[in-house]
Amino acid sequence: MARPDRRPILVADDEPEIRDLLEEYLRASGYDVVTAANGLEALWAVKHTSPGLVLLDLAMPRLGGLEAIKHIQKFDPSIRIVVVTGQLTRDAAVKLRDLGIPIVPKPLDLEVLRELIA
Repeated sequence: MARPDRRPILVADDEPEIRDLLEEYLRASGYDVVTAANGLEALWAVKHTSPGLVLLDLAMPRLGGLEAIKHIQKFDPSIRIVVVTGQLTRDAAVKLRDLGIPIVPKPLDLEVLRELIA
């Protein structure tokens, strides 16, 4: 499952349990992982760690997921983004679809996630 570019995966979620679960799963699968607890931390991590993939919750404090996506794509359009959320509105689903960003609903199915990040 290791990616050839070896850039880290950023896990951005305000729920510590989800963040920890994803970090543990990804590290056990051979990935380098960086975490963020809110949207502003996620932007800082993007700028300072150059992740190849961001797993991003939509409902986060300080800067929501949709706004964070705009900044991430502007900063580096090559970064892949997968939204991991339990709070998906119809408008957000349409925006994400239009951007080509996959969605993994909570509760998490790690097999679905594994297929998306491979």
